[in-house]
Amino acid sequence: MITGRVRSVAVAVAALLAVAAACSSEVPDEVGGQSVPQSTVPDTLAPDTPAPDTQTPGATADGASIRAQRYCEVLLVTPVDAGLKAEVYSTFPLNDCPDEAWSAIDPAELAATAGVPLVVVNGPRFWAIDSVTRTTTDDIVSGEFGGLAMNRYATVVLADPGAVNERYAVRRIGRRAIMTFAAGSEVYVLVDPDGSQYVMQSWSQQVDADLSAGDLATLGQRLVMPEGWRFETRVPDEDLVIEFGDQPAEVIQDELLNTYSRIPG
Repeated sequence: MITGRVRSVAVAVAALLAVAAACSSEVPDEVGGQSVPQSTVPDTLAPDTPAPDTQTPGATADGASIRAQRYCEVLLVTPVDAGLKAEVYSTFPLNDCPDEAWSAIDPAELAATAGVPLVVVNGPRFWAIDSVTRTTTDDIVSGEFGGLAMNRYATVVLADPGAVNERYAVRRIGRRAIMTFAAGSEVYVLVDPDGSQYVMQSWSQQVDADLSAGDLATLGQRLVMPEGWRFETRVPDEDLVIEFGDQPAEVIQDELLNTYSRIPG
C-alpha cells in the first residue's frame, strides 16, 4: 500500500507539475534546497511539445497560436530513493481533453491498470503563450488514459516533494525550449520586490473551475500576493521570445495554480 505521506506529497507534486512537463533536459532540479543529479527534469512546457512526427513542435497542426488551448495531464507516481518519480503524460497537442472523458477518469483504476501506487490527474490547464518550440524530442512515448490519447514527455524526480506547495516560491527547473508571446497579445506578469518579472505561461481551472481567459487581465485584483509583489497586464509591441537553455528556468505559481516563468534579465 502507498503510505499517507507518499499520497500527500504526490498531491503536492501535482501542483508543481502543473508547472512541469515535457521540455526535458539533464539540468538538475533544485527543490527545497536539494539537487537531484542525473535526473530528467521537465518544465512547465512539457505538454506543449508534440511527438517527433509532428511538423510544428509547440504549435497547433496548422501553425496557429496555442494560446487558450486546453490540455490535461496524467502523472504516474512512484516512490524512489531520491523522493518521488512521476511520469508525465499530456493530451497536448493530440486533443483538447474533452471534459466528459476527463471527468470520467478514475485515478485509482488507472493506477491499478498501470501498476503504480498512485495516479494524479492534473488539469484542465490552458496555455497563455502563443507558441513553444522544444529543442529535444528524446524519450517521447505514446499512451492512452480513459480513452484520451496522450504523450509522455518527461519523467520528473523531486527530492523534497512536500516542499512544493508554497505559492510564489521560486523553483529551478531544467528546460530546453523557446517560448513566444506574440506582439499585440496580452501578457500577464508578476513582479517581485527586487524587480524580477515572471510571465504567465499557463492558467488553471483546478482551483477555480470558472476561471477564463477574460479574467486574466484583472487577476491582480484577486490574488493575495506577498508584500511588495504586483501584477501587471501588458501588450508588447514586439514578440516576447524567451529561450531556455543550459541555465535552469525559474518558475512560480500563484494560489490559483497559474504558472509563471521568470523573464531573463
